[in-house]
Amino acid sequence: MRLLALAVLLAGSMLHAQELKTLRSAVTKSLPLLEKGALGHRTNRACFACHNQGIPLMALTAAKARGFEVNDDELRAQTKFIHAFLEKNRENYKKGKGQGGQVDTAGYALWTLEKLGAPADATTAAVAEYLLLYQKDLNHYKPNSVRPPSERSLFLSTYVAVRGLQTWGAKEDRTRIDERLEKVRGWMTQTPTQETEDRVFRLWGLKRVGAETAEARKELIDSQRADGGWSQLDQGESDAYATGSALAALHEAGELKPDHPVYRRGIEYLLKNQNADGSWYVKSRSKPFQLYFESGFPHGKDQFISMAGSAWATLALLLALPPTETPPIEPVLPVNDAVLEKIKGLPSNHGVKLGQAQVLGEFNDTARRFNLHKTGPMARDFSIRMVWAPERKRALFLGANHGVPHRLNDVWEFDLGALAWFMLYAPDNARDYLGLGKDASDVEFKDGIFVTKRGGPGIIAHTWWGLTYDPQQRALYFMNTWVTDQKKAATLLGGDPANLYAGPPLWSFSPASRQWKMHQTQKPYPRPIFGGMLEYLPERGGTLWHANNWQMQATWLFDPKANAWQDLKPNQATKDFAKHAPEPEQVGYYDPARRLVIVHRHRATSHYDPTTNAWTKVLDRPKDADDVPHGHDAYAPMVHDPISGLGLLIEFKTRTLWAYDPDKTAWKKLSPQGDPMPKGNRPLAYFDSAHGVFVIVQGTEVWAYRP
Repeated sequence: MRLLALAVLLAGSMLHAQELKTLRSAVTKSLPLLEKGALGHRTNRACFACHNQGIPLMALTAAKARGFEVNDDELRAQTKFIHAFLEKNRENYKKGKGQGGQVDTAGYALWTLEKLGAPADATTAAVAEYLLLYQKDLNHYKPNSVRPPSERSLFLSTYVAVRGLQTWGAKEDRTRIDERLEKVRGWMTQTPTQETEDRVFRLWGLKRVGAETAEARKELIDSQRADGGWSQLDQGESDAYATGSALAALHEAGELKPDHPVYRRGIEYLLKNQNADGSWYVKSRSKPFQLYFESGFPHGKDQFISMAGSAWATLALLLALPPTETPPIEPVLPVNDAVLEKIKGLPSNHGVKLGQAQVLGEFNDTARRFNLHKTGPMARDFSIRMVWAPERKRALFLGANHGVPHRLNDVWEFDLGALAWFMLYAPDNARDYLGLGKDASDVEFKDGIFVTKRGGPGIIAHTWWGLTYDPQQRALYFMNTWVTDQKKAATLLGGDPANLYAGPPLWSFSPASRQWKMHQTQKPYPRPIFGGMLEYLPERGGTLWHANNWQMQATWLFDPKANAWQDLKPNQATKDFAKHAPEPEQVGYYDPARRLVIVHRHRATSHYDPTTNAWTKVLDRPKDADDVPHGHDAYAPMVHDPISGLGLLIEFKTRTLWAYDPDKTAWKKLSPQGDPMPKGNRPLAYFDSAHGVFVIVQGTEVWAYRP
């Protein structure tokens, strides 16, 4: 099959559907390894690395732009890591001293932050100032060490410095920058190259400084070998590092199209030499000087250059694929620049009042009757969970009160950048505690369930912690369990109670289409108890439903593609599920870096490992303990901070904020500085991954905290 695909790849003048499919398949295999290696470096090292972070993260951002699934939380964590690495040496940068790795480290780090979409600030300005001061008597830049291929080329050092100055330099320094670039332009035009790394970055550099690139383009093309690849040294063998970087430079700086014979031959080489695990092997040429560690990327002592080579190869394949046209998220909400400025300037461990949120949407009579067009949703009885929709970069909320002041099936989303609540689904008629309310004319009994004429749930429950978001289905999932007398309600609507659906009332809501859907399934299925927990598990491609009480002692998985439930039967070998698994009233989250479900209930903390399919109670403190918070789904929500990797829990009764470290299995009480938290008795909270802050919304008053 691979040989057929390669034959197709070389035939014709355009990239066809089969070719694109082959490229996407190769990229799909390589991305998990790049993510794993970059994560391994971040968690094992305190320094930035071009080979394990810079080039791989560029490939991952290019993949995201082309519709591949990439861990956004990890990209944000990498952004924070790289920025912190530069920030701790900010003063040295301002003085022109820099830090280890000097211009290569500084330039590659800025290039990576650029691709990650990081904002400019005092730290990036300091690094840009360093690039102006460093080696200012030269007409180019020199690396600080000789560790080929990534730390040896004068052209590479010069290119990353130039790119950093052009992207991050201050407007008031434009004259100084232009003077430095003019000297670089003369050097780059006249200086001969010695190897592929020189040719790659000379072409990129000439393009950057606005010089003629035709000769450099031809020189790089002419060095392509008979097998379609490029070698690092003229007398060496082709490899993924040289080939991938050459193709990337030819495409971006040499304007070489993917259907050009040179690019096609390069792609053929990469596809033919990709390993079954998705990586490319590249032999190291540098003598090791740092302590060896396993990043998670294959190839042992050659893993670092192999990871860089695999990243260049992946990027070259990605550049042959068209970027995905992403339609704007509806509704389009205008950005509040004043809010963004406050968030941008927020120091660590500080809170800030952002102001009053707008309340937007198409409000019907029921919404206006309860003043929702003025107040927004506000927290509701046992309904305090907001969930993050990563592709929308907004938080979603729903859930019903006991009945006072209302019991509604409305759905909302909150956009921090716009400082706005938006009603996605205006409520159907209000229900009462045990029945369908005073006016049940909008409810029908069809196929064994109660559904409104607009398609919403005719019975609406608290969420407890039974609310989650599936980013693959792009839908909110909600276990809609309530005490309504369904037999009486079915009879009231002229139906036969014998036809009632007996399975769990799992509903989903699509924020894009703004439509509800009930997921009726065949047996086996779990019991729909009160106060259970729903949590999306990316490893399983489905949603966890968990409870541990007299009604149900089990953890199930819902597969949306198969529309079926599976009893996972955790702790089956040890038979200690009841001892270790959390009970109802729990709060928690999924930790993508550790691949654990972290749950806190009252004074006890438990972890669920999907890999081993086991619950472990890691903390169990007495009820009067003051070194752990009191977790409860009615007044103490818990969220994941993907940047620090910690859990955050807010006890609304006392406005006490806690942080949980899963590695140390320890809680720490936080003392936020700055503006105090908003007061009130109906607060909501979530972590805004797009802006890296923990958010409390009290009605329309909004407060943000930077951990």
